[in-house]
Formats: sequence, C-alpha cells, structure tokens
Amino acid sequence: MWRRPGKYAPRRNGGDGEVEVFVVDEQSDHVLDMARWQKLATDVLVAERVTGQSELTVIFADETAMAELNSQFMGKQGPTDVLAFPIDAIEASRTPGPGALSFGPTKKPIDVHDHPLLVQESSTLRSHRSG
Repeated sequence: MWRRPGKYAPRRNGGDGEVEVFVVDEQSDHVLDMARWQKLATDVLVAERVTGQSELTVIFADETAMAELNSQFMGKQGPTDVLAFPIDAIEASRTPGPGALSFGPTKKPIDVHDHPLLVQESSTLRSHRSG
C-alpha cells in the first residue's frame, strides 16, 4: 500500500545549514510566477521533512533544451516533461556556474544530497510513483 512519503519518512538531514531552493526560468514561451514555484518547491521539501544544508534547483527549460538534456543524461531521444537525478550523476569535473544544471546564484557546488529538477515550460509539476 502506497503511503504519502512525508508523513512516514524518516527525517532527512543535510547537516548544518539551511535548505535553499533556486528556481530558474531559461525559457521565453510563457510568463511564470517564479515566487509561486519557489514556494511550492519549499513547501514540498518541508512536507518531506528535509532539513539542514541542502539545495534544490528547479529549472524551467524549453523543448529543445529538454531534448538535449534528455539525450545527454538519460540517453533518450526527444523532449520530456521532467528530468530529475542526483547531482553526483554529473561529472565531477563540471565547472560550477549558471546553465542547464544551475548551481544557484552563489555558484557553489550543490550538496550531493540534492536532485536537480528540470521542468519543461509547458508541463506542470506532478508526482510520479514507481511501482
């Protein structure tokens, strides 16, 4: 039986520090309320009991960028609505900075606990359950 993870999950602690959420709009087809998306992402982390030094980056990208990222990181052709993966799946030699895998305004590497979430501009955030 599936249960809502936040209610039953153990507390997730990234060590000393605060949870930070970065929301980046790298598309121009739609006007987005970035504060709304940042609040939603923050509320999800709170509900999932994530604490301590952690970062989550949500990037809204266009269809072309999503297709390139889907090919590069998942080996699949064409765009997708959501890509999410652990940051340690990215080459260690990657230089921190803005771009498809944003390291946030501070330009420091994201904690390995974190999962970048790339969202195609026309999609809506939704839960996925594997099973």
